[in-house]
Amino acid sequence: MLGDATGSAELALRIGPALVVHVVDQTGAAVVSARVSKLDNLDAFTDRDGKVTFRGPPGHAYVSVVAPGQASSSLSLTLDDDRGTRWTGGSCWARPHRSAAS
Repeated sequence: MLGDATGSAELALRIGPALVVHVVDQTGAAVVSARVSKLDNLDAFTDRDGKVTFRGPPGHAYVSVVAPGQASSSLSLTLDDDRGTRWTGGSCWARPHRSAAS
């Protein structure tokens, strides 16, 4: 039982790499309030600079971006926590969404 334990324990928590997602339109302007989702069901909305930051363990990440008036976009990448954050993958940009009639 836990109440009967007489020893001590040490728990060390490590902050994982930061994944900063910067959502911009084709002109490079920040897209405010875009919903950014990670595969592990974490959702956040971009700030006034079009950015949102996630923290988590190194490894594979899948990110999708949805913003009103913009085409949705997604990116699959790998986060590495070896003396900083590096990622491999690609880039995605928000583009104006056009209906089939346009």
